[in-house]
Amino acid sequence: MKKKLYISLPISGRDLEDVKRRANTLKDSVESEEYTPVTPFDICPDSTLPYSELMGRDIAGLLECDAILFDYDWNESRGCRAEMAIAQIYNKRIFKIKDERMVEDADKRLFSIELNKHQLEALSNACECHSRNICGQLDVGLEDVIEAGIARTYTTATFDKRHEIRETARMKLYEVKSLVWDLGPGTNMGIHYDDKSDILFDIHQVIRHFLWKLRPEPKPTCCNCASPAYQWGKEPLITVKMLP
Repeated sequence: MKKKLYISLPISGRDLEDVKRRANTLKDSVESEEYTPVTPFDICPDSTLPYSELMGRDIAGLLECDAILFDYDWNESRGCRAEMAIAQIYNKRIFKIKDERMVEDADKRLFSIELNKHQLEALSNACECHSRNICGQLDVGLEDVIEAGIARTYTTATFDKRHEIRETARMKLYEVKSLVWDLGPGTNMGIHYDDKSDILFDIHQVIRHFLWKLRPEPKPTCCNCASPAYQWGKEPLITVKMLP
């Protein structure tokens, strides 16, 4: 038998139809094999009843549920705060939707993310790959991706068969380059073709040099990663620091 998940979200003082749409959206998104979601409108469809009676019915419905999901702005509602307290008292399993509303001056703020070395390498590769693809450098940006795909798909193929597939894929990429970017084999767009591409390539530069510095001695010096990043894009270079 599936467990019940109560959905808590602010209602009072808000447009009722907007709240109902939000409740239904949450209900549809959290339906799972484990939980059946329940909204305040499922418990009491009549929203014209006095607040105290509505709140009482909601709390009674909450207590019949196994877990409770709070919408991102739950803390702005007195009723939701009361439901949080009750959920904690009765040891209900609590879920919260992350508040991802943008800060007004977000464009001027700096942000931090925490990654391990493998995630940092993956981010660097993704930035380089997408930066090149934006510029039409498909044969370079997708080279490693195609090679890995062939290796995984054609595990028993001969060397000649893999080479044939690789060359076919390369010719298809040339067709796309010619059609979309009007570029021939061996020709590409590059720096300053696209702002986003420049930003991504700058991120890649910073990370690859940082990862190079982590290598044990003797480090290779005749490689691109040995050189500090040069800012090509309009945004300042990112900063990568190792946490203690």
